[in-house]
Amino acid sequence: MGVFFKWTPGSPFRPEVSRFDTSRLHMSGTLSVDDIHSILTQTVFHPGGCWVFFLYYSLRYFTTRDSGLVIGIWLSAAFAVAVEGWHGLDYLNQRYISRGFRPGKLDPSKDVVVVTGGASGLGQKIVAMLVVKGYKVAILDIRQWSLPVDNCLFVQCNVSDVNEVNKAYEKVKQKFGPATVLVNNAGIAVKKAIWDLTSSDISTTIETNLLSNFWTLKAILPDMIKHNRGYIVTVSSLIGQFGPAGLSSYSASKAGQIMLHDAVKHEVKDYNIGALLVTPSQMSGEMFGDTPTASEFFAPVISHNTMALAIVDAMESCRGGTLSLPLAAKHLHRLRVFPEGVSEFFRRLVRADEAILITHPRTSQGH
Repeated sequence: MGVFFKWTPGSPFRPEVSRFDTSRLHMSGTLSVDDIHSILTQTVFHPGGCWVFFLYYSLRYFTTRDSGLVIGIWLSAAFAVAVEGWHGLDYLNQRYISRGFRPGKLDPSKDVVVVTGGASGLGQKIVAMLVVKGYKVAILDIRQWSLPVDNCLFVQCNVSDVNEVNKAYEKVKQKFGPATVLVNNAGIAVKKAIWDLTSSDISTTIETNLLSNFWTLKAILPDMIKHNRGYIVTVSSLIGQFGPAGLSSYSASKAGQIMLHDAVKHEVKDYNIGALLVTPSQMSGEMFGDTPTASEFFAPVISHNTMALAIVDAMESCRGGTLSLPLAAKHLHRLRVFPEGVSEFFRRLVRADEAILITHPRTSQGH
């Protein structure tokens, strides 16, 4: 299927959707550890680039016959073998955790995608990229937004209401047929200390961020199981693993979302249904765009466009496991293996418990 519309200047998306490139992790133009990581993984730690040192020492040895170069040959060969081995293990790991989705990739001519919270922020970017690629995409959101194309459907829906979700999905099936891909992206955050949270703040956050996932899964999974084909994307947050002060309700809902995803992916693994968990760190935009970051070098703020590119790229290859950006988010959970004091020291170092509360408390909607 081709592109259904023309891109015009000022549109919220572009039809040129390339593969994810980690060099675009932030928009400030400052150097970050992710940029360095990207350069290294695409050069000396690349499966092909890792042999450059071995070739260099080998050519020098054969031209000069200098015995002092032999140790360089052996060390560079060992380095290259180690890099190749690491990539091999990573490949096997991905094949193993993605084993539930045997077709290997999504197909625009077959797959119907439902995106909750797709009318703004990250969800809007995901919708735009999928629509450009020719997928049939349905948006479930309270906010009104859609694209004037045949392969995009907007259904106004409060995803925290089980009855509205069921009615909305019936409309999706009438238009496109049963969904084969579900992106649970809808979310809100209330930035307050727990003693300032109202009962409405708490219930609305839990219902929107967590209970809505139950309702969409219960509505759509039966069709995925029936057709023996499906893929689930859960957009959670790094904050579901580490709860900063001022985000207690948000952290609790995201932690519950992670556990729900973990349970469901094992329940459906025998039905040819894959699952991807997304746990980004701080993103630009309405929800956390006004929150100061401790370090642009170690923890760059991710743009919605960059995160959406990474998610869509992972979706199309039916990747399993967890997608975390930036680099710090990918490895932060490893602090759990150390004594609790190490984790507490890191929190103080990055001022994680000050970032939210020093900003003016307010409610934000949409990832």
